This record gives sequence, C-alpha cells and structure tokens, in this order.
Amino acid sequence: MTYLFNATCSDCAGNTFTGISETKPQLEICPVCESGSFTSVSDYDSIPVNFDTVNIMGVVYISTHALAFGDYGGSGSIGAGNIAFLKAEHDSDKCETIPWSLMSWAESYGKTISGMMDCYGADSYFGGPAWRVNPPEILFTHGGHGSEQAWIRSDIMESADYWHISDYPCFEDEYISQIESQWEDEAWESWVESDLKSTFSDEYQEHMESVDSGKLSDVTYQAYRDAMESESQYPEPEYNGVHIPVDAIAESWRKYVQIALKRSDHAVIRMVDNSYLDVTTPSATASFPIGDYAGDYRKAMNQAIAWCNDKALTWESI
Repeated sequence: MTYLFNATCSDCAGNTFTGISETKPQLEICPVCESGSFTSVSDYDSIPVNFDTVNIMGVVYISTHALAFGDYGGSGSIGAGNIAFLKAEHDSDKCETIPWSLMSWAESYGKTISGMMDCYGADSYFGGPAWRVNPPEILFTHGGHGSEQAWIRSDIMESADYWHISDYPCFEDEYISQIESQWEDEAWESWVESDLKSTFSDEYQEHMESVDSGKLSDVTYQAYRDAMESESQYPEPEYNGVHIPVDAIAESWRKYVQIALKRSDHAVIRMVDNSYLDVTTPSATASFPIGDYAGDYRKAMNQAIAWCNDKALTWESI
C-alpha cells in the first residue's frame, strides 16, 4: 500500500509539501532538505495499487496505465485520448514536458529525485526549492517508440476528481473517438489506400493512374467508407494506431471504385476502314484489328467490350 500525505518541514522553503510513503507516515527527517524535521504529518490517504507515484522536490505526481501510450505499451487510444484531454483542460503554461530519463531515475531511486540531485542534475533542471512554490499541474514525459505519459499533481487529482479513472479509465469518450479517427486517417494515407489499390490487376492500376488525382482520391476514399460499412468492419485500435482489415473489404472496395469510375468515364467503339475497332475514352485508347480474329468482327467486338468492362467503362458502338 502506498500513502499520500501532507507534511510541514521546519527548514524547507515553502514548508508544506506533499509526500508519499510505503507505510503510514511516521517520518522524522525531511527527505527533501535532509535536515529539517516535520512539525506535522496529516491528511494521508491510500493510493490505489494500480497508480504510480513520483516525488519531485517534495511535490508528488501520480500516473497510471490509462495515462500512457506508445508503440509497445500503454493503453492505446485510451491513453492518447486521456493525454489529449489533459492538454485541452490545463493551460500550457501550467504544464511541462520533462525528459523521460529524469522520471526513470526518480522511479529507480526510491521514487524521489531529491536524493540524487547533485549527481544527475535534477536540482538545476527543477530549480531547487522554487519547484515547490509553483509546480506544474501536469508533467508530460516522452520516451522511445513514440511513447508518452502524463503525470498529474496529487492535489489536482483530488480537486479535479481524476481518481475516477481507477473505475472507468477515460476522462471523456469524445477524445478517444477523435484519436481513433485521427489514427484511421493516418493509416489511410500511409498504407491502407496503397494496399487496396494493389489488389487490382496491373492493367486496371494503370488505368487508375490516368484518372485525375483529386477525383481518384475522392473515389477511393468514399469506396473505402462504403466497403467498411457494407462488410460491417471497423478500425481496431492498437497501441499507437489502428488496424484496418484490408483483406475483408478489398472485394467490396474494388466494386465501389469500379462503379464510381464507370459512371464518369465513357468509351466509344468505332469501326475504322473495316479493318480494326478503335476504342477511345477521355483518358485511354485501344485498337483491335479484325484480322487478328480471323476477320470475325463479332470476336473483335467482344474483345473490345471486354477491355471496356475490365476498366469499368461504359461504352457505345458507332
């Protein structure tokens, strides 16, 4: 069990600060200045076991799994959404980003930075006793593999009623939805669209390259939305992004793309000198010499029509 308490030191600047202890506080020497003695220790509360604490210059910050995310850990969109909520709710000048290395040292050395300030530079970084005069409300730490974690000052945890995340792990569902939508958009741009396009034949991919890029982007994205809905598929949140079930929607997506492009691209099949069929569209042409089909016009026409259908084109013969 970890306990959070308020203490008053006879020597420390600011005197009163918050502390943490593995037992109900019965301390005599101040762990911050290491010289003064406590004149009072009171108002202690137990901290749920799923919360972490760190003591920085006598100021306690609290975090939990639901306040972290990264490529290989944390709570995914829940952690990212909670961090986004805290950044929106607390003024930037009342928050601070600190090196993850300092927080790691704090956790390794009895969860207090005060005892190692001279060796690792924490004293100069945190400004010594002044840290306790106006400490940040929220600390944000950034680590490797895109990880981020929020640490909330203990009195803010109480006054803002943030302890409820021990029962329900998110502050507001809206922020989590926003994060997941953002991750879905990033996935679409970085790999989903290209993976879906690769499921078409090489010939059809060449045809798609001839379509206006702005128009094609609109078509492929709307087809993605329609395919996800028709196949009852949804993005699946992961640690630091979402998984899109490309294989499950590929067939429907191709159908929607072909229908959309067929509506907007029209082919005309013409007989030229009774020797070949010329197929023209706004963006492509093809030729089918009748002689290649032993002079059989119908076979040549069937091949021309098949070419149009493969490219999802409407067509007419003149």
